[in-house]
Amino acid sequence: MISGGWLLIKHKSKLVLGTAQLGLDYGIANEYGKLSKEEAIDIIKTAWRNEITVFDTAPAYGSSEELLGDFIKSGKSIEEKITIITKLSKRNSAADIVESVTNNLRWSMDKLGVNKIDYLLLHDPEDISNKYIINALKNLKDEDLITEFGASIYSIEEAEIAINKGFSVLQVPANLFDHRFISEKLINEFKQQHITVFVRSIFLQGLLFLNPLELPSHLAEAKPYLTELLKICNEWRMPLHELAVKFINNIAGVDHILVGALSAEQLSSNIKAFEDEHLPHPLKERIIDIFKDVPEDIIDPRCWTR
Repeated sequence: MISGGWLLIKHKSKLVLGTAQLGLDYGIANEYGKLSKEEAIDIIKTAWRNEITVFDTAPAYGSSEELLGDFIKSGKSIEEKITIITKLSKRNSAADIVESVTNNLRWSMDKLGVNKIDYLLLHDPEDISNKYIINALKNLKDEDLITEFGASIYSIEEAEIAINKGFSVLQVPANLFDHRFISEKLINEFKQQHITVFVRSIFLQGLLFLNPLELPSHLAEAKPYLTELLKICNEWRMPLHELAVKFINNIAGVDHILVGALSAEQLSSNIKAFEDEHLPHPLKERIIDIFKDVPEDIIDPRCWTR
């Protein structure tokens, strides 16, 4: 609600800027380390200039919320137009769960400089079944402190639990190697349940960009898949980042796609790939066929033990 009592209908861009790279030394292929404040703000401004109005952050992403807050406070109309996704940081015991959840939300709101969060997601899959946390989220929605609540999940089982618990937003991983959440059947189920679907990890936290000949030992299993991926890119004369963006952008039923970037130039390149959405059908089908059964040890970063 904005001044004068008018309800603001925000334009929510399909492309979302993921900000983990802005506040952390993030990504398995990151050779730059943590960005400077100036570099991070430049990426945020580049997103905004290109009509990206949705930003994904979290307390766990280092200084990400503060950086977004600085940007929001820099223009008087930004808060009215921007859509923020943030996550619930680690909470305390069940005895003070409502207070803990509320305090965590208010800390995020203070850092972001906003009066309301559009999407508040659970960051820890273990919280999805916690009735105290779910009730706390419902209270926050009733109090108009959040618009919707949901969960950032890793597995189909977690998705089923979240849907059964009444979550309206799911943030799921999907990319050239990970097709679990983008099957037509599952996407249709999400739509029937009126679930808003955000796809994250479209570059598999940078794994897709690693040289298959220089993989660390704990990721050696990915070598044949990365080798085949490079072969496909060469055959079709398409840069890997472009193929990764276009593949997800051509999945019907995906509401929003998260992309991160380590520079404004990199973000601009990803935006260009998103806008030129044409992907030859034979290429899409080849990707689906070749990478339909990539092992969990590769597609789930939680398995990347050293």
